[in-house]
Amino acid sequence: MSVQTTDVRVTNAAGARPIRITDNLRAPEFRLVDPDKTHPYRMKDLLGLLSADLAFLPRKINTYDIRAVFEVYNLADQVEFTYKPQFGSRKYSPEFAAWIKDNVMRDRFFLKTARTAWRRRKKEGR
Repeated sequence: MSVQTTDVRVTNAAGARPIRITDNLRAPEFRLVDPDKTHPYRMKDLLGLLSADLAFLPRKINTYDIRAVFEVYNLADQVEFTYKPQFGSRKYSPEFAAWIKDNVMRDRFFLKTARTAWRRRKKEGR
């Protein structure tokens, strides 16, 4: 029997190691983290945070920008960035906000490129 000391996280990554959930009290513990703590931002909150940090952009960031980034980069299933509760609207993590900020800081046209790519995909029917 071996016990892994690395963190266990919920993920959809192809190379992730599977775990088995058991009621055996001697087995290592796996605890689900409260998604309200890991993903505290509603769209409105995320936009407020990003608008303040990216005020230098010529256009204010909006819902369409976030949706375009999600579609173009296939992020809807990235549990480290987003969580969709059974009831209620999608929530976002601080890591997602940081990821967007990092990409915009590296490429000032990151959001514009995502919008253009998503518009093209919709036009092509993909």
